[in-house]
Amino acid sequence: MGSESQPFGAWLRRFGSASLTKFERIEVGHKGPLTFQGETQKQSFEAYIDPENKFALVDKLSQVNCLQQLQNISSYSFMKGHLESDKVRLHAMWYDIHTGDVYLFSRKEKRFVDINETTYKELLHDCTGPQCQHEHHFVNKSNDSEPTSMQP
Repeated sequence: MGSESQPFGAWLRRFGSASLTKFERIEVGHKGPLTFQGETQKQSFEAYIDPENKFALVDKLSQVNCLQQLQNISSYSFMKGHLESDKVRLHAMWYDIHTGDVYLFSRKEKRFVDINETTYKELLHDCTGPQCQHEHHFVNKSNDSEPTSMQP
C-alpha cells in the first residue's frame, strides 16, 4: 500500500504541511528566525528553533509543530473573539521526552526556554508582562485550605 492510503500520512499532509514547510528551512541549514502567525493578525512572532543546535532534527520538527499549533488553535471561530479581546492568551510548551525537561516558548527571547529554578520568574513575567493586556490568576491550594486566587 502506498503512503496515500495510510492514515498518518494523510493526516500529516492535511494538517502538518505548514509545519513541514517551515521545518524544511531548518533542515537545509537556515539559521534565521521563522515567522508564525500569532493569535491575531497583529500578534505574529518570530522564533529561533534550537539556536544552540542541541536537539535532533525530529525534536526541531516537534518544536516547529508546537508553535504552528498556536496558529491552528486560534483559527477556530469560537476562539477568535476571546483572543482578539485578550481574554485568552495562548502559550506553547514543549516536552523533551529524552530528558524530561519542559520548555516554554518565550516571545521575548524568541525561542523555547527550559523551565527551571533560574528561568521560571522571567518566563512568568514573559507570560504576564506588559505585552500581555490581561491578568493571570493562579490558584494556590494546600491540603488543608480552600483555594485562594493570587496575582503573580
